[in-house]
Amino acid sequence: MERGNDDRDTARRGARDDGRSSGSNARSGGLPSRNFRLNPAARADILWVRQSKGGLAELVDALDSKSSSNECGFESHSRYSGGMFRRRGPFSALPNGMAGTRTIGIIAGSGVYPETFIRHARAKSPGIRLVVAAFHGETKPELADAADAMEWFRVGQLSKVVRFFRREGADEAVMMGRISPKKLFDLRPDLRVLMLLARIRERNAETLFGGIAEELAKDGITLLPATTFLEDLLPPAGHVCGPALGKRQLGDAEFGYRIAKETSAMDIGQSVVVRHGTVLAVEAFEGTNECIRRGGALGRGRNVLLVKVSKPAQDLRFDVPVIGPDTIETCAEAGVSAVVIEAGRTLVLEMERVARLCDKRGVSLQAIDAIFQ
Repeated sequence: MERGNDDRDTARRGARDDGRSSGSNARSGGLPSRNFRLNPAARADILWVRQSKGGLAELVDALDSKSSSNECGFESHSRYSGGMFRRRGPFSALPNGMAGTRTIGIIAGSGVYPETFIRHARAKSPGIRLVVAAFHGETKPELADAADAMEWFRVGQLSKVVRFFRREGADEAVMMGRISPKKLFDLRPDLRVLMLLARIRERNAETLFGGIAEELAKDGITLLPATTFLEDLLPPAGHVCGPALGKRQLGDAEFGYRIAKETSAMDIGQSVVVRHGTVLAVEAFEGTNECIRRGGALGRGRNVLLVKVSKPAQDLRFDVPVIGPDTIETCAEAGVSAVVIEAGRTLVLEMERVARLCDKRGVSLQAIDAIFQ
């Protein structure tokens, strides 16, 4: 869509006139009142959208980019020069030589998951461009050194993330890494996220992340499976590393697997901690590590197992079960002597380090499959 200078000037004059009014929506012809704290440029954009019968996307962009109540900007770390690119059509112009290059946007939380993805993606797809949407207080800053471009956002700024991906030419994206639960209770959502939340009645990983996937798709961005390029990090059934499980422990593994499948089906959590046929802890909103600590304390460090599975009919684009060195360390400290994962459906990050830790700390790692369902 193109704006004529005359139309924009007319809209700005109308916005200034409206700003001097009493603030009534009735008087301003449907524009937000002055209590909404939009500056004249923002009000002009919204007035232009309304007069030109622009769509919802244009209105969202106008509100989100111009509202003075939005306190957070972002900074950019890019390997190429040229700064910000003017949007042209669905995606922005790219630097010379980049046209036609596959570009994937990474919505990156905390932990080693995002950097593991970058390393495997570059090994399996030479020449790929990887651009990172990072979140304050979550994403590792050093990830910028491995990415082709990286910008910082607050959790809840979906419109800005979409614009960043579009500007970088990313028509595919992945979601990976953790966002701490406290951040989810301290959201400063933009209008697009507010509208997403308004239409979701049950707010769990599937509905929330599925809603984000739908929003990305509206802008021509396909959300890929979170296992993309990482298929070799999904262990098959059998002993993985650490001490082998005994018969009694394998029985607890079967029991825990069945319970975890039930709790994950109800969107409660993907992990349980068990001992001798008793459930000690069930993962909920607090996350796996807190579940491990609670279960380990109740089991008093004797024959305690963590069992982690995928949800039945798991959408592999998000919330894929993951373990790594932190999981093994947390289990060892809590007195959990074995970790049982679902074969072919659970990512093991930094496998060599995990194997060393399992041997050093005496923690068993076993993968089991759907035969126990």
